[in-house]
Amino acid sequence: MVLNRGNSGAVLLAVTWVLLILTGILITLGYQVQLESLLYSRYKRELETKEAARNLLQLVIHRLQHDDSDYDAPGTIDFPYALAAELGYTYAAEVELWDEGSRFNLNNTPAYMWRSFFEDAPGYYTFVHQWFFSGDVSAYSTPAVVRQNYLFTVEELYRLPGAEAIATYENMLRPELTVFNPALFYLLDGETFLALLKQTGENYSASTEMAMIDAFNRNRWNAMYQASLFELVGRLGLPVFPDIAKLEPLVTTEGFLNPNFISPRHLNAVIGAPPANSVRLYELKTIQEATPFTRWEYFDAYLKEVYGENYPAYVRLYFTFKTRIWGVRIRIMGESGTNFCLTAVLERSKEKALTSWAIKILSLREEWVVTGEGGTGLGE
Repeated sequence: MVLNRGNSGAVLLAVTWVLLILTGILITLGYQVQLESLLYSRYKRELETKEAARNLLQLVIHRLQHDDSDYDAPGTIDFPYALAAELGYTYAAEVELWDEGSRFNLNNTPAYMWRSFFEDAPGYYTFVHQWFFSGDVSAYSTPAVVRQNYLFTVEELYRLPGAEAIATYENMLRPELTVFNPALFYLLDGETFLALLKQTGENYSASTEMAMIDAFNRNRWNAMYQASLFELVGRLGLPVFPDIAKLEPLVTTEGFLNPNFISPRHLNAVIGAPPANSVRLYELKTIQEATPFTRWEYFDAYLKEVYGENYPAYVRLYFTFKTRIWGVRIRIMGESGTNFCLTAVLERSKEKALTSWAIKILSLREEWVVTGEGGTGLGE
């Protein structure tokens, strides 16, 4: 039989094309399987890294819950890696703790304190005051009696219109500001107190608002002693008695400023008097690190040296030696120059049985950051 060479060539060509197509499909499927395997491995590593960071956060919380020391100070809050190793946890990571509660909260402090806090940055004070008390943030209008705006993150302050005017002070002040600590009753004035009431949903007429502010400012000195919020508010003689249950989550009567972490500018703002020895005031950080205050008597001696013998006795109500609001940052080294960063803010308070501390998570943020970036922003 004679073969048709033309037909056999066509068949051979067709078979070749089929083989090429099948080879291409197999190669594509191989790459796809390899890619899926790579993505799965990466996803698995990311899950393991996140789980590791959260496990470390639980160790930090456990440590804070069972802290029986008399005071917190620099050098006493470092997270001991040996503790994690003892528990069989050997994941390479960095754990950083700091006192978030002793930072300055613009939302919960009177405007007159801002002037002292920004004493060396008057442009900053003007900008902040205009923004808080203006109903129009794009073109500042006549300031209102009660603040119209609030900060939900510290970073928000540096993104507002006109913020470029304060860029010079950003790095200096950012570590000293917070949005997490509560309002301390003893540091309020009438305007701040009314602003807090508005946050609870209260709404008053203009005349009642002015009466509330006036009554608070006239009678606040009669309420400068340790007592319940209900009793202290009752001594103010307000025209309308507020709902204390709604107010309690926003206001505390227990001091939370730790003298071992407060900054000189913050201390000067809350004392409210020109220092008699400003040189000694700005030595505060060195003192905190070298010889931290372990008892009130030591801190009292320092305050008398700086502010004079007759500084107000009720100032003691502002402070505690046990940190209430903690900041926690956990960094785990990843691949390709990235780290996983978990940042949290924790509120610590004594449980009723007084056998351990109760911990509440106020904020938690997880992110991958390029090595060298701070990743210090906080978000809920």
